[in-house]
Amino acid sequence: MKTLIFLSFTILSAALTACQKTKVDPVAEGEKLMQVSREWSQTVPTKDYEKMLSYWRDDAVIIMPNQAPIKGKEAIRAMVESTSKNPAFNISWEPIEAHISDDASMGYLIERNKVTLNDSLTAYHNVITVWRKTEDGTWKNVADVSTPDTSRN
Repeated sequence: MKTLIFLSFTILSAALTACQKTKVDPVAEGEKLMQVSREWSQTVPTKDYEKMLSYWRDDAVIIMPNQAPIKGKEAIRAMVESTSKNPAFNISWEPIEAHISDDASMGYLIERNKVTLNDSLTAYHNVITVWRKTEDGTWKNVADVSTPDTSRN
């Protein structure tokens, strides 16, 4: 009888443990996501298109001021390759703060970027990027929305 009670208790404990959600540290997870964004920004000067594109999901969307949304990785690839043909073009960004869902499956960053088109034209933007964590635990960008930062332009 003791063996049956012990076995029942063990099975019940294992089932309850399996049903509990993993505790997520949103601050630590936010720091990880901000580091991913920083690493992504550092790939731009390398002109390694495959590396740059690896940060976007296949169904990602980019929304920029006064332009139609750019939807899907192939359209994003065309935009990246096109802008990279301009030797004076450069974009860099820095995440300011991160917000992570309770289960750490999604998050968003508030960021600032700087876009240079030539020696005399530089624009700054406030940006929100939305991210989804993949099954292997990596973060992928699903949406990138920017607005002019009129305080710096």
